[in-house]
Amino acid sequence: RFIDNHHAHAELKEFKCDNCGYVFDTGNDKEKSEEETIKKNLIGELNKKLYSSEILSDDSYYTTFGKVSKKLKKQITKTIKKKFNEKSDILDMINWNAKDSYLFYSILKKNFTFLTPFDRLTEDSFNSSLEKVKYFGVKENTKNKVRDNVTVLFYNSPEEFAVKLNTNEKESVILYLTEKVDTFENYFDFISKNSQMDKFSKKDILLVPDIVVDKTITYDELCGKKILGTNYMISQALQTIQFKLDNEGGSLKSEAAISVMETSLRPEEETPRYFMFNKPFVLFLIEEGKEKPYYAMKVDNTDFLVKK
Repeated sequence: RFIDNHHAHAELKEFKCDNCGYVFDTGNDKEKSEEETIKKNLIGELNKKLYSSEILSDDSYYTTFGKVSKKLKKQITKTIKKKFNEKSDILDMINWNAKDSYLFYSILKKNFTFLTPFDRLTEDSFNSSLEKVKYFGVKENTKNKVRDNVTVLFYNSPEEFAVKLNTNEKESVILYLTEKVDTFENYFDFISKNSQMDKFSKKDILLVPDIVVDKTITYDELCGKKILGTNYMISQALQTIQFKLDNEGGSLKSEAAISVMETSLRPEEETPRYFMFNKPFVLFLIEEGKEKPYYAMKVDNTDFLVKK
């Protein structure tokens, strides 16, 4: 249903527009069902930990909610295969035989390629590590076409700078090197407020490590938490992340699920600048035109870097 161009769920007493995020009152005095209350609170918890639809295009994610059943599992499996040509890495971790339980499921899928592949660079250490890792980027004799991949957001010093790597799909890979310890939100706010969109010059150098992440996260702090207004509590909350970044581009696949169960409880003179991401840095992925990133990670050791 659309109300004044806002996509809405008409059966709810109040609803949040899927397009703009505004919350409306429908004027319907019907009490929310327990299932609707569970869904609303689960979405709230999931958005605190992961991402919301407001920062993603429709073709990059899928979400669903329903009572735990083999039918729901089949529906999810069929949908993500059709939409993303993907198989789930998380569904087999769910107890599909649980009675009186609900599940909120979400998947994010992104693939992006740089305008032109970056040069492969010499393997070297990261943050003074003993082991060497793979790097890509821009060196002194790199062609200008490759340099067009990079936009300098700011360069305060060799110890603090940020760049944006441009892609064919209009995804922005933002890299920020800093010694400050802060939250992702504050990191990104600082980048946004200080960005000057400077050109990557013919003398500038860029060094970025290859990254591969493949892990499962369990949000134990949510388990056992009661859903307000219901007799249900969160029984399982987990997320899988598969992220890859190399000289050609990158990809991200992330699934998340929360289940609940019933309970009784730049300088004027052109001089070379060295953008060497060989010490702790922060990475963001953001869609063009969006205000906030949909993925963030801090690289401060070699755990997720590609070894020699």
